[in-house]
Amino acid sequence: MLCNDAALGEARDGRYPNAAGDPLEIALLRLGAAGGLGRAQLLESAPERREEAFDADVRMMATFHEAGDGFRLAVKGAPEAVIDASTRMLGVDGPEPLDENGRSDWLRRNEALAADGQRVIALAERRGLADPDSAPYEELTLIALVGLEDPPRADVAEAIADCREAGITVIMVTGDQAVTARSIAEAVGLVEGDADTVVHGADM
Repeated sequence: MLCNDAALGEARDGRYPNAAGDPLEIALLRLGAAGGLGRAQLLESAPERREEAFDADVRMMATFHEAGDGFRLAVKGAPEAVIDASTRMLGVDGPEPLDENGRSDWLRRNEALAADGQRVIALAERRGLADPDSAPYEELTLIALVGLEDPPRADVAEAIADCREAGITVIMVTGDQAVTARSIAEAVGLVEGDADTVVHGADM
């Protein structure tokens, strides 16, 4: 909720017609609103003092907020990146150590969500910082994974089939995880079987 640049605006019959910003960030705000959490209200008690914009190299973004014990850091980003930067995770009774077995478990959860075609975002925080200029992506406490569904339009599969019939090769380029990309590609008939058709940007 804190690490977010979108705005919902006023709700009308359970919808937000004036929502502005990235669709993924709007979805996260709607998730919070459904649970009774509003970003504006949170910012009243935790004013934002600095933003570290999303960086494609580290695949995370962060915001620093005033808190009673110093500054609170809120982070969201690609699951692998956030999990790797976390040394603790939020348990039932509060933060607890996050070891390699714990990281592997979180990565498996991420892959399961991604394989279902969901875009997965990891959320983390760090509390008690003395300086809002502190390095943002270290010693984080992992909070949760959030899976968001963005189903392809109903006419995509037919359009791909028409392109193939016309001799046009269709390639999908996306910022999603490879597992998510493959799931969506299979859903629209872009790939079939077990052929290795996903190429990571780092390999290009």
